[in-house]
Amino acid sequence: MNTGFGLEPFEDTRDERAHQIIIAHLAQASPAEQFCFVQRSNYDGNARALRWLADRPETDRAAILAMYWNLGADWLMQFAAEADVPDYERASWQFCRLLEARYTSGFYPHAAVYFNPYETDGAYPFEYDNITRQRETPPAMLETIAGEQHVDVDADFPDYDEGLPLAVAEAVWALYDKD
Repeated sequence: MNTGFGLEPFEDTRDERAHQIIIAHLAQASPAEQFCFVQRSNYDGNARALRWLADRPETDRAAILAMYWNLGADWLMQFAAEADVPDYERASWQFCRLLEARYTSGFYPHAAVYFNPYETDGAYPFEYDNITRQRETPPAMLETIAGEQHVDVDADFPDYDEGLPLAVAEAVWALYDKD
């Protein structure tokens, strides 16, 4: 499947360096910290980092499932086929299908973090009452992940900005403050 989500070229060297800083953090982050990033990240600005997490089989299932719903999976269920999807939604639609395929095939075997997609402060299943769903959500995408670690993003990570520790966020901000 051809999905452009998170594969766009960098606009400049600052964007590339910001990505490197974020990836360096995520590479050593715990499953809970990665889950925090997924739950609090700006999906437009951090598509590459989200894609990086999605391309790694060691990423926790809770992070992937939260990412799936936060991408607007419920909203995108109104489009049966790629040809039905508006251009501005196509990359997200394709990426959701990729996540579904990987998730349901066992690509992500790790489940350390508890996550119930119905009990989240992010996007969730059947959130949109006013759409006609043309696709059914794969049952696995609706199931609770019974990980042992319960994460309260706000309580457990109070000094984070957009899912990043302040030191990491400040290093990214400094790249753009040089103008």
